[in-house]
Amino acid sequence: MRRKSLLKNLSTMGGLICVLLLVMQMAIPARAAAATGSFEFDASSYSVDEGAGQANVLLKRVGGASGSATVQVRTLSDTTDWKTDYESFSWTTVSFADGQTQKTVSVVINDDAEQESSETLNVLLRKPSDGTTLGTVTSTAVTIVDNDSLPGSFEFAQAGYSVAEDGGTVDVLLKRVGGTSGAATVGVRTMGVTADYATDYSSFSWTTVNFADGETQKPISIAVTDDAAVEDNETFTVLLQNPTGGTSLGSVTEATVTIVDNDEAEAPVSTEPGSFEFAAAGYSVAEDGGTVDVLLKRVGGTSGAATVEVRTLGVTADYATDYSSFSWTTVNFADGETQKPISIAVTDDAAVEDNETFTVLLQNPTGGTSLGSVTESTVTIVDNDEAAVGDTTAPVAAITTPLSGLEVTSAQTLTIVAEASDNVAVSKVEFYDGSNLIGTDTTNTYSASLDVSETDNGTHNLTVVAYDEAGNQTTSSPVTVTVNIASASTEPGSFEFSAAAYSVDEDGGTVDVLLKRVGGTSGAAAVEVRTLGVTADYATDYSSFSWTVVNFADGESQKTISIGITDDALAENDETFTVLMQNPTGGTTLGAVTESTVTIVDNDIDSGTTVNPDLGYLPTFPGAEGYGTETGGGRGGQIIKVTNLNDSGTGSLRAAIQASGARIVVFEVSGIIELQSELIITNPYITIAGQTAPAPGIMLKNRRLKVSAHDVVIQHIRVRPGDERSYNTSEEGERDCLGIVGHSDIYNVVVDHCSFQWAVDEVIGLWGYSNSRLDNITISNCIVSEGLDNSIHPEGAHSKGFLIGDYAKKVTVLRNLISSSDDRNGPNAKGGTTSVVINNYVYNAGRSGRMHYSDSYNAGTLFQSTVGNVFRDGPEYATQAPLWWADNTKSGSQVYASDNLIQRLDESVASVPLMDPPSWGNPQVSTPPVPYDNVTILPTSSVKSYVLQNCGARPAERGTSAGDSLDERVINDVWNGSGAMIDTPAQGGGWPTYAKNTRQFVAPANPNGDDDGDGYTNIEEVLHQMAAAVE
Repeated sequence: MRRKSLLKNLSTMGGLICVLLLVMQMAIPARAAAATGSFEFDASSYSVDEGAGQANVLLKRVGGASGSATVQVRTLSDTTDWKTDYESFSWTTVSFADGQTQKTVSVVINDDAEQESSETLNVLLRKPSDGTTLGTVTSTAVTIVDNDSLPGSFEFAQAGYSVAEDGGTVDVLLKRVGGTSGAATVGVRTMGVTADYATDYSSFSWTTVNFADGETQKPISIAVTDDAAVEDNETFTVLLQNPTGGTSLGSVTEATVTIVDNDEAEAPVSTEPGSFEFAAAGYSVAEDGGTVDVLLKRVGGTSGAATVEVRTLGVTADYATDYSSFSWTTVNFADGETQKPISIAVTDDAAVEDNETFTVLLQNPTGGTSLGSVTESTVTIVDNDEAAVGDTTAPVAAITTPLSGLEVTSAQTLTIVAEASDNVAVSKVEFYDGSNLIGTDTTNTYSASLDVSETDNGTHNLTVVAYDEAGNQTTSSPVTVTVNIASASTEPGSFEFSAAAYSVDEDGGTVDVLLKRVGGTSGAAAVEVRTLGVTADYATDYSSFSWTVVNFADGESQKTISIGITDDALAENDETFTVLMQNPTGGTTLGAVTESTVTIVDNDIDSGTTVNPDLGYLPTFPGAEGYGTETGGGRGGQIIKVTNLNDSGTGSLRAAIQASGARIVVFEVSGIIELQSELIITNPYITIAGQTAPAPGIMLKNRRLKVSAHDVVIQHIRVRPGDERSYNTSEEGERDCLGIVGHSDIYNVVVDHCSFQWAVDEVIGLWGYSNSRLDNITISNCIVSEGLDNSIHPEGAHSKGFLIGDYAKKVTVLRNLISSSDDRNGPNAKGGTTSVVINNYVYNAGRSGRMHYSDSYNAGTLFQSTVGNVFRDGPEYATQAPLWWADNTKSGSQVYASDNLIQRLDESVASVPLMDPPSWGNPQVSTPPVPYDNVTILPTSSVKSYVLQNCGARPAERGTSAGDSLDERVINDVWNGSGAMIDTPAQGGGWPTYAKNTRQFVAPANPNGDDDGDGYTNIEEVLHQMAAAVE
């Protein structure tokens, strides 16, 4: 049994929920004895009705099942709320026996009454053991389909429309979104802006538009008048008000219509060449409209022949599937020619999707012309596909046998028969006696049995609940049956328990053990009852009691013994106690079942502190991999609490860092610490446990965090220096997020699950010297992103990502997201270094952002092993060989590269070489020059999903109200194929806001003891559990 801990207090952080693991043994096809196999999910997505109770996700062991093995599973919210929509759980170990090929991971789904859209959560895999690997499907999305009808909202399909003056009509599309339940109406009117309601278009005042149940959209057709006046383009608006039927107004309640004038003044002979511009900054076309004509005009003069280049560029529309894209194309204008339409074909697909946009751009005017005021026009493709409306019709059900009012006077088995029908199909029928489920039937005719005896005397309300495949359900009208069975004897009878075993969840509150008097109930009688612990502890696991008399009145046949169950936070085996009886009185005897065993089913998730025995050492924390992870950081030292957000002074983070001796730094406050100077760790043996802060965690702002000591562990914090000016201008040239640098010996440094953005110099920079140590460093599961470009660096533009500087040795860069810096991505390795770079996801690496190798300061040969990384283009990435070698590197330097993937922005494989070698020769070798034993290698197919789900300071809080807006945007940029180099925090959406929350950190009574003997101290066990809750 593991140590009782404080983890019960962590329930607000989520992740400690019981997972039902239902073992399903399958026949194992013959395969090689040594095939240990891979773990993967059976499907990449599942769908479950909100009222289904649970979602069953099938976890499979494929390609072999030799030997026992384990893998870890967790849930992670996407659009769901982990507190209310389902019962989440953090990383949980699932064990497979030798030969076992599949298990079901069951996620409990909460059925609320809220009308909402379908919501999604993810189930993830990591850390396969015993020689197994991860397969192709390492994450699966579970969609919870709402079962509550939604009336929805009214809004326009888009905020702007454009129509030629001679176009006849413009159709403004009115949509009902987020639900279509029930009939509803909304008021619509037009209102002139620069267009005249009497002469330019057919205006109308407030008009009611009716929508039937299930109807999703209606076009509002408005006639446009073609006059002969030469005039500017004119606009009017279409407005909404007064939704009925429970509906509301959506996000677009006003649409502006631009009438593009088609009349030209008789111009005098022009002597000016003029300018090129589009007639409108926006156009709209229905997806089935065929083509959209974007009008290109020559204004301010038409003298002489001239040309201009035009191209399309996708925004949310896909250039390959949504429209006929084209690259820069020359458009010719003759002398005196004033306009040309650019016709662009639009593809009508069958996908239900949001409206999508692309832009049309201008460049390179010739013939003395220039570019005018509208050089970019956005085209909106209005989707014309509708999602199918799901089945919302509930089944019909009724009990046909027995008839209501039946009286049963003898012990017997009642057969209950029901009829059920549905517009599609009935999936099952459940039979209830009151609230007790007595049977389930899935085939017609539906039936169940109910045994009745004297002990069941009384009124019974029988009902059935019928379900269909869509999750709709109906409860039948009750049928009343009265059981009135006279006592067959005048015997006093016997006492016994109704069952020899009971089971109760640890958080079930109580267990009811039924004590029965059978074979007669004549006369008053009593029996003594007590509890007795087996593996359960009488003082801490349940409400024990010694011999207690239970009295039965004449004719009384049963009593319930309610026993309280204690819900602790200890991850342990299921535990048991027994309930016993003795000393029956009143002529009674003891019956057949005089002892009943109660099993308490544990509901706590193990922290996962099982250590891989092949490591030969205790890692920094369970699952830590890479160089330096032998360190215990501040293990065994004092616990220092950070209680405020001050830059310095008592209770500050700086004071905790400046303390000497082994120390573990915990946080009782969340928020932003605005540093007045850089924060430097010079004293060794420290653990900074950011996971202990209440949500939303800790962010360091304005200066860098610098490590100049050994045996340092940093977890779960965010560092964002930003561009605030410093009184010390030299500091601005070294304003990294994280600097691991100094002339002292620096080794055994582990930085895990942190977020680093908005540096002025490197986001992360390591730099050593020939006369001191800089070695055994691991940076894992971090976000390394958005080095500021044209900021306050003395050298000017200086967006740099990740630097492994001179003399840094045994550096592990593992499973990080490295994105949107202009240079030094992947990272940049310098002379005299040794490093391993494994399973990182490098995205949008900028104008010159390749992972490169150089030796500017003559530090010597460098060696690196680069395995399983993904290099993906971004909006600002020019595809080129990602591993680039400068000619100043030393001959004899080596790199080993295996299973690295280079992708275009659309994730197709890029046809470019992996390496651009130096002039002195090819440094690539066939065996790793830097070993990476005991590091788990993911296939590149799993890297994106794993890194994006797990990287950053507190990934489990993303998608919740406690999530960090910057981390979420950076992650979404990768998912969406967007993102950019930025110069200032404002361009990145501005500084996130943090609530200042407080929560007391209560250390265990013996923090530096090891109660369970696994090598980790009791305080570390608490840190591991708190880390699991935010990961």
